[in-house]
Amino acid sequence: MVDASLNGVRLSLPVRLAERTPCAISLEWHGTPIEFVAELRWTQARGDHYESGFEIQRIDPESNIALHRFVDECIERMPHYQRHELVHGVWQTTKTTESRQPEHGFTVVATESPHAVAFFRAAYSSGDAKMRARIRKLAELSIEHPERLFDM
Repeated sequence: MVDASLNGVRLSLPVRLAERTPCAISLEWHGTPIEFVAELRWTQARGDHYESGFEIQRIDPESNIALHRFVDECIERMPHYQRHELVHGVWQTTKTTESRQPEHGFTVVATESPHAVAFFRAAYSSGDAKMRARIRKLAELSIEHPERLFDM
């Protein structure tokens, strides 16, 4: 399993399956079985294997509860970030699980200090292209090394 949601799963497979094929899928999480019938929606080649997306069609109540708990636990474990984007001169902040740097702004770990974020915003807003690239680099470092803080 590559990914899971309340609506379906993405699986890594050694062979390509026929589109729209209903499949019985069985997973185990913390010793609890999660079983459902899902329909294949898409497949993409990934080197020597395939990744396929399945949409859940039928799931029993016990498996549904276990799937909800599984997804909730995965969300809790995901790293959290704040994306700060300068759009038409106004800062927009988005909570996200993606660490990518936006074209106009920066992304930092969610635990970054408000003082550091304010400093980054001020420097980015008033800076030239070189300064903005430096701010994005500092933001990348905040993601690569969350143990240190830019507390200013």
